[in-house]
Amino acid sequence: MIVDCDLRKWDGRQGYTFQAELLGRDDYGTWLGVPPGSSFVGPKSPGVWNDPFVICVPDGEWWIASFYGEGNVLGMQVYVDMATVAEWPSESAVRCIDLDLDVVRYLDDRIELLDEDEFDEHLVEMSYPDDIVDRARATAQSMLEALRARTEPFDTVGAQWLARRTL
Repeated sequence: MIVDCDLRKWDGRQGYTFQAELLGRDDYGTWLGVPPGSSFVGPKSPGVWNDPFVICVPDGEWWIASFYGEGNVLGMQVYVDMATVAEWPSESAVRCIDLDLDVVRYLDDRIELLDEDEFDEHLVEMSYPDDIVDRARATAQSMLEALRARTEPFDTVGAQWLARRTL
């Protein structure tokens, strides 16, 4: 089944929209696969992803994570978007609001918090409520810790879903 993915910004402006293949579910959430050559519409322009990746959409959590294989052009293993809890208006559509903060683990095991400046700009520009600001920051901190500790699904589970997708 194909799932329409829609990640917007707080004020409704374009984030990323794309299609992904429903791979399955486990204790960590719903898993979606994005094959190489998949097109997307992003905040700056449309484009095409060169490398395959899988996405974990957890139930009731304030993040969405993408998992990449060795040798990808982005140099990443895991990219976690802080986002509102994902909504499924139908079984073939998922949406959430991207809250700018991102945590990434690179292929060389470096872990970084990204886009704090964008988050600070948008919290003023888009009037993020205080509880959303607090939740996004707390989630980013917990994701930094989870990626460092390799807490699942950030150790082997994401890679296993990616291996299934790319076989």
